[in-house]
Amino acid sequence: MNATPFEERMRNLLVARSATALSLASSVGNLADPTTRAANSPRLWPSIRSEIAALERLNCAVHRQGGVSWDALASFYGVSKQSVHRRLSKDVDTYIEYAQKYVGLHEADVRSRVRYLQAAASVSADQILMGAEQHARVWSQRRRVPTWWWRDDS
Repeated sequence: MNATPFEERMRNLLVARSATALSLASSVGNLADPTTRAANSPRLWPSIRSEIAALERLNCAVHRQGGVSWDALASFYGVSKQSVHRRLSKDVDTYIEYAQKYVGLHEADVRSRVRYLQAAASVSADQILMGAEQHARVWSQRRRVPTWWWRDDS
């Protein structure tokens, strides 16, 4: 069965949204294991905020592509149509085109992220809890060292 141009565009947009959602899940999943570098670094937070913003825009793009009006989106956000349109419209159009240009990349990203999350899911709760216990001791020792978090480049 051949997909219509609309169905193809929507499929590509949904795949791009899935790839972004899985990327966000991977980033947040890194915080679950207290023994990872990512969990102990404030550098992860800007990336998570960026992924959340991209996911919001992709989700809005899916709704717009599916025929949801700016009025309906504005009522969901609890703001005026002009406000939501001004905040999201340019990015929504960009993300719709982005989803069409990089289909293969998004599909590969979905596969890669799912494999990563499957591996991460194999970590047991006991491992995470033991890691939290061990790293609580590490943090206890660190907090006694003044400015341990600040690298001295002198």
